[in-house]
Amino acid sequence: MLANEIRTKYVEFFKERGHLHLPSASLVPIDILGEEDKTTLFSGSGMQQFKPFFTGAATPPSGRVTTVQKCVRTGDIDSAGDLSHCTFFEMLGNFSFGDYFKAEVIPWTWEFLTVVVGLDPDRFCVTVYQDDDEAFEVWHKVIGLPEDRIHRLGESKNYWPANAISEGPDGPCGPCSEVFYRIAPLEQMTNDPSLTPTERYKIDDDAGRWIEVWNNVFTQFDRSADETGKAILSPLPKKNNDTGAGFDRIVMVHQGKNSVFETDLFQPILNKITELSGKKYTGTMAPVDFALRVVAEHVRTTVFCIADGILPSNEGRGYVLRYIMRRAIRYAKSVLGFDEPFLYKVAPLVIEQMGGFYTELKEREGLILQTIEAEEERFLRTLGNGSVRLAEMLNSPLVQELKVLSGHDAFMLHDTYGFPFDLTKDMAAENGIAVDRPDLSRHGLNSNRDREMRVLQKRFGRAVKVPFLPCKRMSLPLDFWVIPRLLPNHGLWRSFKTTD
Repeated sequence: MLANEIRTKYVEFFKERGHLHLPSASLVPIDILGEEDKTTLFSGSGMQQFKPFFTGAATPPSGRVTTVQKCVRTGDIDSAGDLSHCTFFEMLGNFSFGDYFKAEVIPWTWEFLTVVVGLDPDRFCVTVYQDDDEAFEVWHKVIGLPEDRIHRLGESKNYWPANAISEGPDGPCGPCSEVFYRIAPLEQMTNDPSLTPTERYKIDDDAGRWIEVWNNVFTQFDRSADETGKAILSPLPKKNNDTGAGFDRIVMVHQGKNSVFETDLFQPILNKITELSGKKYTGTMAPVDFALRVVAEHVRTTVFCIADGILPSNEGRGYVLRYIMRRAIRYAKSVLGFDEPFLYKVAPLVIEQMGGFYTELKEREGLILQTIEAEEERFLRTLGNGSVRLAEMLNSPLVQELKVLSGHDAFMLHDTYGFPFDLTKDMAAENGIAVDRPDLSRHGLNSNRDREMRVLQKRFGRAVKVPFLPCKRMSLPLDFWVIPRLLPNHGLWRSFKTTD
């Protein structure tokens, strides 16, 4: 099956079991009551929009809900381009708000994965919380999994939130049960008879021979603490289920691929990039393949972010999007040979492929393509000028000797060329050179300067930046601002020091 078919079958499977299908929430994390989640920049899970239902702050329209949630997570953004990491992905979710529980959802999990998707039952193992006998019994006696493929783990692995019992926080919590699929041949699996099945599982999991495809979280307790700080787990009046299943991973194992980039989620995009660049994709970790994956992965994130009103900027979500776009553009220019805007030519493939399910992509196609092309043009100018100057800095005898680029030089690139510090850090790291960030914060990129400049602009009018006026008192130049109202022909120059 193709990815679009699996996605549709998932929704239909749970609709047939009484679930209300709700659309994905925006990538801007706003819950069902319209309140923004300030703890994160992006929606990163299916349950995020439903927090008011789990806490009792709102009444759900149905006790059973299913979604396919678009998600962005950027904790491993610099790893994107390898064979597994993605900043954008889709999370399949089915939720029970005081309705069904373990006895229902575990058999549904098994049926969807083995019957609907058709995955091999003998390649599965599951984990449960160490004291969750109820989940263990369903997996063993109802599903029929042998005991040596059901692994009891502690609260750091199989509890939500992780370590909630011992560390908190107080509030709703509960055990979870994760489902893993074996992606390595049997002969590569650990078979040391002196180890327990769970010990062998842990070794193979750490080695990447298992891949998690599904997680059922059973929110059944309200955590509190007594006067000594000891945890108290009080049963909730209504038990809930929160399922998160990795759509991209399910597609990968169903299609028998070694990487999500080999599935039909990415192949049309990669084919377009190879057509435009003249490069060939071979699925290795070679620089060209890595760059092709960076571009393919980041263009999907870009399209979905812009469709949800997240535009490239210098703050918050907009800054993250700008960084993602510019990372793709830099790899495209330095490795794939692109000197002109091209991402906007790849984006229509994403819109065509996924716009049937996510209709907002087609509705906002014009905005998406215009925004991408404008950002490309802007950054290619920045990249061309800044890259030349950075290369000169990195090749200087002092930097080559110390293997450190001063924060002052990094700040100058940002200040004069608009070259992002994160990009300077990445390009320096690729040449084995570190960047002295503390020096950078001393010489300009701080909120104090921004606050000072707002005060000065309000008092004197528009400020014009005069970079790096010399100062004999220090070995490094200072950053000054000149107010145009106090002009030289008035016989008076005024400058305002804005850094220490």
